[in-house]
Amino acid sequence: MDDNILLLPEEKEDLNVNKSKAKPLASKIILNWSLFGASLIISIVLLIMFFSAADSIKTGGLDIMSIESVGGKTLEEAYYHGLGYIYEGYCIAIRASGVFCSSLLLLFGISRLKNVKQ
Repeated sequence: MDDNILLLPEEKEDLNVNKSKAKPLASKIILNWSLFGASLIISIVLLIMFFSAADSIKTGGLDIMSIESVGGKTLEEAYYHGLGYIYEGYCIAIRASGVFCSSLLLLFGISRLKNVKQ
C-alpha cells in the first residue's frame, strides 16, 4: 500500500523533489571518490618518480665523489669530493619536494571527499 496517499499534493511534490536530488548527489559522490582515487594514484606515482630521480642524482654524486687521480692528492680531487656532498644535498631536497607535492595532491583528493559530506 502506498504511504503517500494521505499526503497533500504540495507534500507529494516535495517528495518528488527530494528523490530527484538524490541522483545528482550519488553522481557527485562517485565523481569525488574517483577524483580521490586518481589523486591517490598520481601522488604515489609522483612520489616514486621523485625518489627514483633523487636516487639517480645520489648515485651520480657518489660516482663523482670517487674520482681519484693517478698522481696523488690534487685540488681536483678535493673539488670532486665536495661536489659529491653537494649532489647528496640535492638528493635530499628532491625527496623533500616529492613528499611535499605528493601530500598536496593527496590533500586535494581528501578535500574533494569532505565536500560531499557538506
